[in-house]
Amino acid sequence: MHVVHCDIKPENILLDPHDEVWLADFGIAFAIPSSPEYSYTRQVVRGAPQFAAPEQIRGNPLHASDQYSLAVMVYEWLCGQLPFHGSALQPCSEHKSTPPPRMRDRVPSISGAVERVVLKALSNVLEFATALEQASKQKGPLLLQRLVLR
Repeated sequence: MHVVHCDIKPENILLDPHDEVWLADFGIAFAIPSSPEYSYTRQVVRGAPQFAAPEQIRGNPLHASDQYSLAVMVYEWLCGQLPFHGSALQPCSEHKSTPPPRMRDRVPSISGAVERVVLKALSNVLEFATALEQASKQKGPLLLQRLVLR
């Protein structure tokens, strides 16, 4: 079974006194079997649309949907703004059909390696954690050096 949180956003990320990251608010989370032949369709899209993965917006969240949301959060942390913003429906449409703006166009000091990792995660989250870890080992923002992925 995989648990899909469906509401990964900064407000649901907590930091304990030992600088460990905790995920909070499992109110709309659900479990899906890990079986490849299992198909789940959720009729109602819930969670913050600014952070939702395209498949979550289409009503079919996967375990990788939360990883996409994490990539959106990293984009916002590094650039100071979300890749897509506007009314509640506008980010939903853009997440499904528009590539995110280049991070270095917004913050030129972001390293090319970090930008490639985050943009890759927004297009393919399967390799996100490994690529982010490798990019953060290069000289980069202190935030990425402190980020703990478990």
